[in-house]
Amino acid sequence: MPLSHAASVPNSKGVVGIYQSSSLWCCLSRRRVTGVERGVLAVQHGLNNKDNHVSGGMGGDDARDVASRERIEHKKKKKKRESRSSDVNTVTVPVSRQGMIVHHLVELGEFDEEFLEQQPVNTLNWCIRILGKYKRPDVAEQLFHWMRLKGMANEHSLLKLFEGLEAARCPPARAVRAWRNVSRMQCPFTPGCLSTAGLLKTFRPFKDLKGALRILKEVKMRGLPLNEYGYNIVIRIAADCGDVETALALEEELRLDGNLQVDVRTYSALMHALASTQKWSQTRTVDGLLRRVDLRPDATLALQLISGYARCGWPAAAEAILDEFSENSGRDRPNRSHWNALLYAYATARQYNGCLMAYKRMTQEVGIRPDSYTMVALLKAGRRSQAGRTAVSFVLHQVQEHDVAITVELASSAIACCRTVPYVSKEEAVKSRDLADSVWDLMIDTGVEPNRIAYNTLMAARSDAGDLNGVKELFDSLEKNPHVDPDEATWNILLKTYEREGDWKALESTTVLRDTWRTLHDP
Repeated sequence: MPLSHAASVPNSKGVVGIYQSSSLWCCLSRRRVTGVERGVLAVQHGLNNKDNHVSGGMGGDDARDVASRERIEHKKKKKKRESRSSDVNTVTVPVSRQGMIVHHLVELGEFDEEFLEQQPVNTLNWCIRILGKYKRPDVAEQLFHWMRLKGMANEHSLLKLFEGLEAARCPPARAVRAWRNVSRMQCPFTPGCLSTAGLLKTFRPFKDLKGALRILKEVKMRGLPLNEYGYNIVIRIAADCGDVETALALEEELRLDGNLQVDVRTYSALMHALASTQKWSQTRTVDGLLRRVDLRPDATLALQLISGYARCGWPAAAEAILDEFSENSGRDRPNRSHWNALLYAYATARQYNGCLMAYKRMTQEVGIRPDSYTMVALLKAGRRSQAGRTAVSFVLHQVQEHDVAITVELASSAIACCRTVPYVSKEEAVKSRDLADSVWDLMIDTGVEPNRIAYNTLMAARSDAGDLNGVKELFDSLEKNPHVDPDEATWNILLKTYEREGDWKALESTTVLRDTWRTLHDP
């Protein structure tokens, strides 16, 4: 055959094959040429042109290698397809109805309307939310709008769509678009209070207070249904943003609305606003608003109010909230968290005797077992009221009596409480050092790993007693601990100890070490 009739065609692997007939080339060009056919043609051409070198062609040996490689590749692809089909056949299909629908939509990538029409509406609603959790908001929206056009959707469908978009961390604008489409297009239902609250809730993960206020204003202008739950959500968004003034203004707007009324969640959201901004002095304002509408706090709100008064150091107001909650709560009684918050209120007010009386009331009259937080509150009250060693001795006795677990916070607070600065005499400092050492030994014996605060407080107690060797021993132990690093306070305690004892050589060398440490830890 003349070479002019040959055609050089690159295949899918980049190998150039020679097709020796224009009619054969036209025939093969109408379908996909397999690798085996290319190899056979190449071998035939190589045998016919064994002694002639053609540009773009190949020899017989090379053609045989190409054909062999093509056959191997063909077998590999065949095995891969077979293994892939076997994996698909072995996939476990969920048994539950919701799992089957989600598997049908996500795993199989199908949207069989006949299959979906046979499913209950409530099941489809939950599938919309599940699709959002699976990070497939596009499929969730597709399912919802299909239900809307088929006349199957209801308000719960729209609510689950909002929950799914929120779970998928979609921007609130996506939920707003769906909400407006429902209001303007063909839909078998009208958005109500539930869907409005669900829409407003999508703004909270992004702390978009302006967007939530804009939607709230639009809902009121259009006369759409709105309840106090929607207001509470916007107040909570304002609390997350630290906007106390906006939160209080929304509470007033809700309280003065003739068709709506505030509830305990409204004032719980206001307390969250105070907590995020540390404006605890306005706790009395929230308490006054609560009493104006004659509402009794639940367990959560009572704990928030007591904690707010505790931060301000107003134990009388905190105890009044606790007493009122005990009288009006019915079966929901104050728990250990409420009493611990009251103890912290006395500790903040530096009233150890009041804290001790409240503790005895808690354990003896009410019968609530204390925990480590209770003991820490007693220790803080004792330290701030200059009753350090007395409080430590009492707490150690209570720990043993009530079998309270030793924690590093409890141990470090007890060691810090042992120090009563300034000391009346050297003997008092030695007594404080001995008591602090006993607390340290108790912490080590119980297997609690000391932290930097525990190291620093014990070093300070030993330094007050003039125990230079004890300070150096504890500092060496800190350096060997891989989990604890010294800080500026650690070095200052060590340097002051050397200066007090007159060890000037050690003071000079330690100062150099401290300066080197500062250089290494300079941000």
